[in-house]
Amino acid sequence: MQIIIYICTLMAFFLIGCQSKQQPAQQQQQSSSTGPANPKREKLAGRLDSVNNIWIADDKRYEPSGFEGKYASVSRTDSASGASVIGLINREGEIVVPIRYDGIDLGFSNGVNNVVKGDKYGLVNEDGVEVVPVIYRHIGTLVEDSLLRVSLDGEKFGMIDLQGKVVIPLEYGDVRSVGEGMVAVMKEPQRWGIMNWKREWVHPAVFTFTDRFVNGVVTLQKADGEDYLVYTNGEIKKK
Repeated sequence: MQIIIYICTLMAFFLIGCQSKQQPAQQQQQSSSTGPANPKREKLAGRLDSVNNIWIADDKRYEPSGFEGKYASVSRTDSASGASVIGLINREGEIVVPIRYDGIDLGFSNGVNNVVKGDKYGLVNEDGVEVVPVIYRHIGTLVEDSLLRVSLDGEKFGMIDLQGKVVIPLEYGDVRSVGEGMVAVMKEPQRWGIMNWKREWVHPAVFTFTDRFVNGVVTLQKADGEDYLVYTNGEIKKK
């Protein structure tokens, strides 16, 4: 009987020791899974003049414009050079787009803001992160199928997504998103082909114009003047 009690006591101590070792590990795992808190935005010191709908900055180097909806632009002029930069704040005075660009949009479209430095364009998201570097001579203002038409030199075009990833290489005379995972690509004037997002040619560049797909098909025309039913699966039929 004493032997049984002794064994049970040893087992109890063993279980307590295991639990005490597991608890810190579990707490550490829970702590790491939550991740760091989102960093707070930098704030432009000042106050909101709600009567005139404008932010009054404490530092007079900063000149906010009146609010248009949720946002207002803020410019800062260098007293030595006279050069000005601009950014975006919200109604709490938080800096949404960093005050370092030559031009910005007064708000966001599809979660991004078109920013300018010199003659180059890029995109900043609503967290103030430059998701597309300011390297493009052209960024389209129209987002189609989550894609943007871009060019580095103003002559060759391609497509990027809203995170800046190049979907279609910037090496064509023109590009247009035509829906259902397809992009129309112009290799030469009036010679359009169809490419998918994997950069695979679905149809060669033999069409004189382009249009959007509806339910997997679009009517296009070749140089012979005839109309063709063009399908996303690669088929083509004379209409």
